Amino acid sequence: MPNIYKKSGQIIIPSWVEICKSSCSKKNSPSDSNWIFKRMASIVIKFYIYRQLGINQLRKMYSSKKRNKNYDRKSGSGKIIRFSINQLEKMKILSKNSLGKSFLTKKAQNDIDTRSAKLIKFINSNK
Repeated sequence: MPNIYKKSGQIIIPSWVEICKSSCSKKNSPSDSNWIFKRMASIVIKFYIYRQLGINQLRKMYSSKKRNKNYDRKSGSGKIIRFSINQLEKMKILSKNSLGKSFLTKKAQNDIDTRSAKLIKFINSNK
């Protein structure tokens, strides 16, 4: 899925993506140049699983433990999540309901279903 978003050309990557960290508990920015596309694909999959999500719920999902302590949890970057959701809304993959929570559109949900069916068929044919 990340390659699909990259090849579509609809996502404009800002300059801050190269230097920003994915969480406040990280020391450096991700080393992979396509990490933002992978994060977008991960967000779409989370919407596919949980149906409706808000930004704070996604921040908790992308949080990390700092210094391996349970009580010292650091949230994921909200700017990356907001940017990803805005770009996915422009691509008509996500939409917002009346409460302000985002959800997958029917077209995106059907697209994920067909891709997963093709993947399962491929895996079963290669056994």
